Amino acid sequence: MNITHYAPAHPLLKPFIAEIYLLERHEKEPPEHYLAFPGVNHFITINQSAVCRATDFQVSLTHQAGCDPSGLLISNFGEPHSWSYEGPIQEWNICFKPLGINHFVDIKPGDLSQENVFADFNYFADFTAHINTLYSLSDNNKKVHSIENYWLSKLRNFNHPFLHSLMNEILENEGQRLNFSNLALRFKVSRDTLHTSFKRYVGTSPARFEKVLRFRHALATYRLSGQSTSLTNVSGQAAYFDQSHMIRDFRSFTGLTPKDFYKKIASFPRGDINWIFSDKHTAASSS
Repeated sequence: MNITHYAPAHPLLKPFIAEIYLLERHEKEPPEHYLAFPGVNHFITINQSAVCRATDFQVSLTHQAGCDPSGLLISNFGEPHSWSYEGPIQEWNICFKPLGINHFVDIKPGDLSQENVFADFNYFADFTAHINTLYSLSDNNKKVHSIENYWLSKLRNFNHPFLHSLMNEILENEGQRLNFSNLALRFKVSRDTLHTSFKRYVGTSPARFEKVLRFRHALATYRLSGQSTSLTNVSGQAAYFDQSHMIRDFRSFTGLTPKDFYKKIASFPRGDINWIFSDKHTAASSS
């Protein structure tokens, strides 16, 4: 399995799309299975010539020539979810920043009924045609350009009286504990209004979002330290009350203690993908 990352090039996309990445498997590779863990972004995953089966916590993709193209909307603020791949796969993933998907799709993440979402993505009449055009191109850079042009054509105004400022406040203070009652006062709304709007357009509650963000911050802190810092230092830098607080959160997200989790996660060159494979795998490429 190889993964190649592409940063969005167009300035109109950069505020809303974190990255585009390509996951590739070749014909001779054995089946692979991994666990992925909660994060704060939404994804749209695109496949062709692959049968995709998705439930609340499991996604499997099996190569099948001539299979209809598919798109999957992914949101996960809850539990680990498993991915299985068999056969050659070329999967394109568009990673939207928090609130970012609202700038392209007239869909409210909070209306999707649950915090773990694997929903067929069929919101645009021309989406299947876009996928077919995408996979007809031979050069990956041209494919990235095609993806960017498509999402530029879907760019829409999404204005909210306070959510963008609130999200900036949360992300700029990553690694610090936030008081949402104080934030509600600052933005001159009730805490109930803040909670309802956040959940509707982000897909989870402010408190849950902060919990997932803190978990991700702990992963990044440990990675950037070269895995040399103590878990006590990690818990402090990620704004946990103490190490036992971090352990409880890690168990709730991964089923493992931080120590055991860090031993098991796959090593990718960029370090920002944290998956646990059930067997050995090929290291991913990075760009």
